[in-house]
Amino acid sequence: PARGIPETAVLRYLRGEPAVLAARERLVEGAEAMAVALRTGDAEAFVHRLDEYRQLKATVDPASVSDDLAELVASLGGGVEAWSPAGAGGGGFLYVVFREPAAARAAAARLARRPPNPLARAFPFEPEGDGLRVAGL
Repeated sequence: PARGIPETAVLRYLRGEPAVLAARERLVEGAEAMAVALRTGDAEAFVHRLDEYRQLKATVDPASVSDDLAELVASLGGGVEAWSPAGAGGGGFLYVVFREPAAARAAAARLARRPPNPLARAFPFEPEGDGLRVAGL
């Protein structure tokens, strides 16, 4: 879970650690760029920024992007274009972007057959003009 991650990130920020301050700026820029990419339908830009977002989160706090998450993504099979935990990471949602719908469906089926925990399941998402809507299954 995400226990301790927000506290660690805030503490490093308050200490003024240069890598964290730079990563925070780039995280904000990246989130804004992802919003533009979603609005304009620029999938390549979105995938690039989501991958960068994950790397920057790991800069702020390496525990926010764990080996367990990387293993989970690898277990979903081929076709993953980018992935990142949502929020502080490790305890909630995980965004996984596939280029091909068939790869996404296969990954969802794998997850349903062998969830990493009883609550894990796929939530398809589609960008909307006014933001991202997540539909519960």
